[in-house]
Amino acid sequence: MELIPPGTHFDFIGKRRRAFVVSAILMALALLAMVKPGIRLGVEFRGGWEMEVRFGHSVATDALRAALRGSGEQGLAGAEIQQVGDPREGTFLIRGPGQADQRARMEAFRAATGGLGTPALRHFESVGARVGSDLLRRALLALTLAFGAIFAFVAIRFPWRFSPGAVIALVHDTVITLGVMTLLGREFTLPVLAALLTLIGFSTNDTIVVYDRIRENLRRKRRPELATLMNLSINETLSRTLITSGTVLAAALSLLVLGGPVLRDLALALTIGVIVGTYSSIFVAGALTLEIESRWPGPKF
Repeated sequence: MELIPPGTHFDFIGKRRRAFVVSAILMALALLAMVKPGIRLGVEFRGGWEMEVRFGHSVATDALRAALRGSGEQGLAGAEIQQVGDPREGTFLIRGPGQADQRARMEAFRAATGGLGTPALRHFESVGARVGSDLLRRALLALTLAFGAIFAFVAIRFPWRFSPGAVIALVHDTVITLGVMTLLGREFTLPVLAALLTLIGFSTNDTIVVYDRIRENLRRKRRPELATLMNLSINETLSRTLITSGTVLAAALSLLVLGGPVLRDLALALTIGVIVGTYSSIFVAGALTLEIESRWPGPKF
């Protein structure tokens, strides 16, 4: 199946300078967002308690906040309240610092909100600060090891000068995805971490397909100009890239719309990451390899 007619020639490499400017601006904005307002860590990383409750009918957020504030229960008075799902269902995420017992916290919550209805507990989680800090350290280690392993894999399978472009493109995808999630007010949670690791693998696969075609064309053609050959290779794999990305994007959008609040952050991160990863596979990875080769030429491929 070909979405792009054979022989189509888009000058992706010729527009690499503009793509670099766009990527630099997006990364700068993403990094700025991660500094201020800053990444919101989920309860599993920062420590604390979280519960999801459902009233079964519409409840105003302000009314719920006033009820908790007047409860006299210190753990509830300053809790963070977020409405999720259909407002007619009255479903809320309640978060607070420190550890809490599920039964005691729910009893206090029901006593405080008795005038608003009878809430049902749908989810409860409590994580200590030390455990949260350890999980955050492991999450950052997992991302670092993923980048390192992919650098080594690309360096072994291809000329080593292909590796920096592949890894920089992955960092580009991760930073922009996290930045957009931060700007949208979403939390960095374990599902979001899983989405980022999935996106690293997905984006690497796309880049490897392009690199494979570059290597094949290098072997078939005599004295090729590297920029022309890279452009040819990206165009030849463009249909495959768009079909693969479109399929994953459709699945991610389905989860985003139909998956409910539990899967929403994961689906949103996947949706953003697939779009950014497809862009970087076409415009960033190969173009960076060309820039590295033009500045620090090595042995012939």
